[in-house]
Amino acid sequence: MVGKRPLERRSKPVRPGLERRPREDEEEEDPPVEEVAPQDADEAEASGPGSETSSESGSDGSGGSEEDGDDGNDSEGTSMSEEVEVDIEFFDPKESDFHGIKALLQDLLGGEEYESSGLADTIIAQSTVGTVVKSGEDEQPIGVASLLNMKRYHDLEALKQIRGHLISSCPDATVREQLIPVLGDVATGLLVNERVVNCPPQIGPPLMQALFDEISWAIEDEPTEELRDSFRVKQFLIVAPAYLDPLAAPQADDKPKKPPKKKAKAETQEAVVYRKPEDEFFHRHCSWSFTFRGTKEVPSDELQPVRLAMLVTADAAAKARQELQDAIGNIADTGPADPEAE
Repeated sequence: MVGKRPLERRSKPVRPGLERRPREDEEEEDPPVEEVAPQDADEAEASGPGSETSSESGSDGSGGSEEDGDDGNDSEGTSMSEEVEVDIEFFDPKESDFHGIKALLQDLLGGEEYESSGLADTIIAQSTVGTVVKSGEDEQPIGVASLLNMKRYHDLEALKQIRGHLISSCPDATVREQLIPVLGDVATGLLVNERVVNCPPQIGPPLMQALFDEISWAIEDEPTEELRDSFRVKQFLIVAPAYLDPLAAPQADDKPKKPPKKKAKAETQEAVVYRKPEDEFFHRHCSWSFTFRGTKEVPSDELQPVRLAMLVTADAAAKARQELQDAIGNIADTGPADPEAE
């Protein structure tokens, strides 16, 4: 059961024990080396863990051979590929998160340059609704989620550029006609949701729960009616990272599929691969959607990076979140196995 937050907001921890692979720039601590008796040193060196490099093995006076050093490197290479447990927590955005948030937002338009600094500042300034994902309070964000009312921030340069880019990138005239009115509607909120690629999918359900809880609290707690109304959005505009699978596209002589009457989706000709699990469920329930390609070029037979723009009503978002919880949330609730319980 989720309780109402106190007036003084606290950090928002995620269930501990989520796993992610270490980043390339992270260093693992060397495993402890047990001391051995002098008469067993040769035997211990042949069977024990190797040092970081073969040159260090030779310089510690142990007399290890070059083959021994290679064995040690193989052992270390194996440990580097293993997953490590880290505690991932949710926090309110703050000034020290600016550079991390800006980095996460830079790909919002598929690599197209826009005023991402202004968008990061706005997310930080709107302390009522907004969450950053970090492995510690003093660490840099690896994820950010927020909701910005399209009418309230209509004059923000970043939103002007986002609106213009979406209109010019929409490939379908029918969808474009539906897109333009919602871009300045007070009932529309831009749902910002960006994370690094290697974030575990289990983050999705609690992060969305935290964001939508904050929206509900803001509707009750904001000091003015105008601010409270800015969070009473009826539809969410989402611009999510995704891929198109060219190998799943129909052949050139295939007849194009007609979009269903209820929904207008301009990307029906290619299979969408989602980077974040929640985006798949939002996409299932969206009113309309389209994809547009970014600035990054990849070979034609590889997954094509795109941004998936879609509009999801408040009722549809609730259904999507419930399905997300049913599919992914159970995994997050279970958590990693406790070795001591065996």
